[in-house]
Amino acid sequence: MRTSVRTMLGLAAATAIVGLGAPLMAAAPASATTATTASSPSWDWDDFDYSNHWGPYYSQNYKAKAKGHIDVSYDGYHSNEVDINGRLYDYDHRDSKCAYVKIRYQYWYDHHWYTDYLSYYNCDNHHPYYFNTPTLYDVSKVQVKVCQVYKWDAYDNDGYYHPFKCGGWYDIYNVWNKHYDYDWDNEHGHSDHDDEA
Repeated sequence: MRTSVRTMLGLAAATAIVGLGAPLMAAAPASATTATTASSPSWDWDDFDYSNHWGPYYSQNYKAKAKGHIDVSYDGYHSNEVDINGRLYDYDHRDSKCAYVKIRYQYWYDHHWYTDYLSYYNCDNHHPYYFNTPTLYDVSKVQVKVCQVYKWDAYDNDGYYHPFKCGGWYDIYNVWNKHYDYDWDNEHGHSDHDDEA
């Protein structure tokens, strides 16, 4: 009978502890939620918008030049609209050659360059060619390269150019570089593992 009484007293004590502890445990998450809400950062997706001039960038022989402006507008974490415009200058006075610029980009969900480049050419060495790209969506990185092409390639209309005397690829927007106003990790209290420089 002694074992039964001990068992009964032990169960009663455990029930009392659980009964008293449950309300205390239920109260703990409420205060934790309040603390989290109070310390939330105050920012908006507009804080990550980026607008700036790019260029001028040149072909390798300085016979072609491009410069312009880029606008990036965010409405969510990986959701943005990118608009690029520019001017392309042909400084080669030989009629056989034209200025050429190509633009490549990466999507947020894929760190590979999209295979369809945007490209523009100008065969008028007296006036710049003004271009506006179609709006790009959900883009994380944009680069431009300036080259020359032969006039017969430019006028062929088959979409295949054979650029030469190309300069390098230049970033005009890059979310992985903190200089472009997008630093998601820092805004969310994480280490800056997404920054290149």
